[in-house]
Amino acid sequence: MPARRRSVLHGLEAAHDYAARHGHLAVSQLTSHDGFALGKWLNQVRHRQRAATQPTRPGRRLTALDTWWNPPWPLDWQRYYWAARHHLHGLPEGAVWWTGAPDEDQARQWLHAQQASWHLLQPGQQELVSGAARGGVARCRFGSGASAHERDT
Repeated sequence: MPARRRSVLHGLEAAHDYAARHGHLAVSQLTSHDGFALGKWLNQVRHRQRAATQPTRPGRRLTALDTWWNPPWPLDWQRYYWAARHHLHGLPEGAVWWTGAPDEDQARQWLHAQQASWHLLQPGQQELVSGAARGGVARCRFGSGASAHERDT
């Protein structure tokens, strides 16, 4: 099997495990999971996906794990979203907090700041903030039977 294909398969396996463990794929570039440079790999896949004219095979697989794995806004914003959501509604069953996750006070302050600057948010961000504030739409699917779920852009 070619090295690139092994890398993709290893990356998808690490992404699946990470999403199951932490409830999202909004990882920093420095994130490693079980010795695999997951953050670096996801960053490369994000760049390839953004350059492609249609969803790539890895992109579709990652979307099935976390609809917003490749947001058009900064990943720091997405990590704060997940922290706010999980602090308000609890972690998914079996999930644990990730290294460097914002604490509850930080997440609540962030959520209030997003609501205060609503007009500056993109429509997808508004949807996520509204859902987190009221407990709406789940955005991460990490079960083995998850189907591909493309996000609207």
